[in-house]
Amino acid sequence: MQRFVVLAHPRSGSTLLIAGLEQHPELTVHNELLTTTEDEASRRRLYSVAGRFLHDGGDEADFLRHVYAASAQSRATGFKLMHHHASRAGSTVWDFFESDPELGVVHVYREDALETLISERVAQKTGIWNVVGDGPLPDEPPPFTIEPAEARARFDELEAWRRQARRRFAQHPFLELEYRSDLVSDF
Repeated sequence: MQRFVVLAHPRSGSTLLIAGLEQHPELTVHNELLTTTEDEASRRRLYSVAGRFLHDGGDEADFLRHVYAASAQSRATGFKLMHHHASRAGSTVWDFFESDPELGVVHVYREDALETLISERVAQKTGIWNVVGDGPLPDEPPPFTIEPAEARARFDELEAWRRQARRRFAQHPFLELEYRSDLVSDF
């Protein structure tokens, strides 16, 4: 079984990619298994795999071994990982991935950093992070400002994540997909 991870930053098109991959009958694809933004009860409901989910303070590498083993019958198994989920203090994710040279990495990013930042702010203000199918689009939020220092910091963070992914996974099967040119241009 091929193991893979879809590594992304927010507002990069990763949800669209995951939705497409979920349609393949020979793949097992999970969403953001390592998120800690929801409480444990919500994570148990949303992100359990074969009866387990990542508990607060749980060993991420141990949980991921369980995830991949639970889907051994699939041709390939993977999940979405946001850069910031693996960057928490004490995280074992990077070591786990780097120790597996056969792990495939699909790195999804959005080249236009300003568009990314604006999309993040709109999602934060509307509370709508994605629209399923032909669902209604959120109302346009009232005008807002983004301070130059905040924008610069976010742009630098996005670029650092991109460089980090390329460096960390230089010896892995690695595919980069850019939001506009590879995911939504012909959608």
